[in-house]
Amino acid sequence: MFGPIRQVAYLTNDIEASMHAWVKQSGVGPFTWYRNFSMPAVHKGQETTVSLEVGIAYRGNMQIELIQQTNDAPSPYRSFFEKGQMGLHHLAYVTDDIERDMQRAKQAGFDIITTISAPVGRYAYFQDPAMPENYFEFLEVTPDLNKYWEHCIEEAGRWDGSNPVRLMDMSGV
Repeated sequence: MFGPIRQVAYLTNDIEASMHAWVKQSGVGPFTWYRNFSMPAVHKGQETTVSLEVGIAYRGNMQIELIQQTNDAPSPYRSFFEKGQMGLHHLAYVTDDIERDMQRAKQAGFDIITTISAPVGRYAYFQDPAMPENYFEFLEVTPDLNKYWEHCIEEAGRWDGSNPVRLMDMSGV
């Protein structure tokens, strides 16, 4: 309906341990660990700022995202953490026009849950009322972001297993 799925995202309450487990158990890596990451968002009509630790890695063209929310702000993640529901959180589609695709999702009966404007892009979480246990996401991709992702995919393809977690502190970004 919205094109190929480009990302699978999981929630964790210990991102560092999760990244190392993914590397050890599945060979996925290397992970880029985005620490101290904050995003302004509108969640269910309420303005909020979500603080996160995020780990990103690739297996082929599939992006694997690990998410740990580090504050109690309303967000598309908070209710999962409150219930102790770790694991699969959302599947994401890439878009070059997030407004158009959010409108298409609404017309198809999906509910828009959260919109996010971050330094690296715009995102929207949406939900099928028939499948409330998971979210879907639109990732608006600019040419620069796509170029960065392609670089990361190439790097993952050449990865020799060394330096499995690469830290990027996002404080002040």
